[in-house]
Amino acid sequence: MYLRRRYRLGDPNKKRNTVIFVVVLVILVFVLLVNGQIGLELAERETAQSAFQVHMIDVGQGDAVLVIADGHAMLVDAGDADHGDEAAAYLARMGIDKLDRLVVSHLHADHIGGVPAVLASVKAAQIAEPVCPETLLPTNDTFKHYLTAVRDEGAQYRTYAAGDRFKLGSAEVRVLAPREDAVPEQLNDTSLVLRVTYEDRTVLLTGDMENAEETALLEDYDADALYADVLKVAHHGSAYTTSEAFLKAVEPRYAFISCAKENDYGHPAGQTLDRLAAVGASVHITADEGSFYYYYDPEQGLEGVSAKRRRATT
Repeated sequence: MYLRRRYRLGDPNKKRNTVIFVVVLVILVFVLLVNGQIGLELAERETAQSAFQVHMIDVGQGDAVLVIADGHAMLVDAGDADHGDEAAAYLARMGIDKLDRLVVSHLHADHIGGVPAVLASVKAAQIAEPVCPETLLPTNDTFKHYLTAVRDEGAQYRTYAAGDRFKLGSAEVRVLAPREDAVPEQLNDTSLVLRVTYEDRTVLLTGDMENAEETALLEDYDADALYADVLKVAHHGSAYTTSEAFLKAVEPRYAFISCAKENDYGHPAGQTLDRLAAVGASVHITADEGSFYYYYDPEQGLEGVSAKRRRATT
């Protein structure tokens, strides 16, 4: 009778041991998760303190590139008007309240529309544009709002063309395009092409250049002048740029593409991704990864690409 009853009620020692085991297991899992999160945060903090960084800010179907060299900051483009607040918020999270330069690669809305929002939250010592024929200057409201924000900022203003150079911290920025005497047929081919060199690493920022400007680059420069460790792929990965010949000259190890998820343009184009794969580039796309950044610090021996753990916008 006693044995039957014990069988029905179960062994109390066995139940207690099971509860203890489950509690210990939960604690262990929690500790591992916390340690893993702390490890990630420490790793990100370490890479975020790297001397040289290039951030692709997720601004949907637009561009916004933040370059930091020795604590000096340059923003190239600011997304469209709907995503300017996101670009500004990103700068705030990075602790940036002043830019050495705010550069717009060219005057299309998805590159200049966010400038007013950015300038409402940070100061810019200089605002720069590419040389652009008057016949191509926009007349839309986005351009008017941009001009008003630039005027109200009161910063130094100038235009850049091929041959110009300037410094960002110890980094040298060389302007490769557009040619001052060029006669582009569209705004995309007025895009500033900037080659940023920090120590022995180079980054090529290409705006929305298309075939005509790319061809001009290949005519004007040899492979040594075009080589880059990091390539900001032109025009959101469009099929009409980033040719096989261009990639052969650049030989990028990392390729960054900014575009919205399921956008109306089919960016990035499959053939562009195939060409990047053929040269062995590690491709990173904001539509897939959200914001991310390249970091390099020769003193600490750090280099790589890190995600900012923020979802892509649409």
